[in-house]
Amino acid sequence: MQYSTKAILAVASISMLFGEGVLAAEVWHTSTIKTVYPLASGGFVLIFNADSPACPHPNAVGKYHYVVPSQNDMTVEGAKKLYAAALLALAMDRAVTIAFEGSSAECYVNRLSV
Repeated sequence: MQYSTKAILAVASISMLFGEGVLAAEVWHTSTIKTVYPLASGGFVLIFNADSPACPHPNAVGKYHYVVPSQNDMTVEGAKKLYAAALLALAMDRAVTIAFEGSSAECYVNRLSV
């Protein structure tokens, strides 16, 4: 079976337009935590002492990294575990390493290690 050039270009164009979630850029960042900010929705925000240049969040004070259930494969149970680990790291002034989605302004986190 042979495909035409137009068909291949059409599929590639559609993939680029609608495949953002598939091509989300995962970025890693390590820093100590400045603030843990709980949200009414059940998620929370992390603000670090050293900003990640890969997070496009527009806040001038500190770049917000969101941990939100249903975003970037985060579950409710996973968010609770990350919240506990973030508070522990904040209390002990320990650096954490996170993985977040660098293609959104919310910089949704899906992994954290202390």
